[in-house]
Amino acid sequence: MRANLLKRSPRRLSAENGFTLIEVMVVLVIISIVMGVGMLSLNQNEQNQLRVQTNKVKSLLEFVSDLSAFDQKMYLVVPEATGLTAYRSDKGVWEIASKVNAMDWVVEAEWQTEPSAVQRYELPKPGWVFWPSGEVTPGSISLMTLSQKMQQQETIEPQVIQWNVFLQFSPEDS
Repeated sequence: MRANLLKRSPRRLSAENGFTLIEVMVVLVIISIVMGVGMLSLNQNEQNQLRVQTNKVKSLLEFVSDLSAFDQKMYLVVPEATGLTAYRSDKGVWEIASKVNAMDWVVEAEWQTEPSAVQRYELPKPGWVFWPSGEVTPGSISLMTLSQKMQQQETIEPQVIQWNVFLQFSPEDS
């Protein structure tokens, strides 16, 4: 009997090696299902990141506005590649505001500031000025995920935060 087992034909051995077409198809179906679920959860995660970042930006701007009124000092919020930094003017000298924590971007951001404000108010950097009266220079920040910026995903809309001189946010980003 051992001799029979050892003497299998080469044709039979080659037929036993590898996968059948059905096995390969089942594996491909399973992989595609897992990838589809993963992409859906990634999409949800990106939407949550945008929503959280939008709320953080609005909260920071409102906090700086309130702080400016309470301290009766001018404040400046400066957008940079890494995030938002707040400055405070004390007797004409701008210094980083110790009461305001800098905020880092978790998503991609683009912004608009008033370029003439730098010279007009002798600002250290371009940004949005907050006066003790409660007024602020109008501006906007557009937040998007990296995949949106690379224009790979069009299903998620970028979040645009716009405000007027009284720090009233436009209705579509409320």
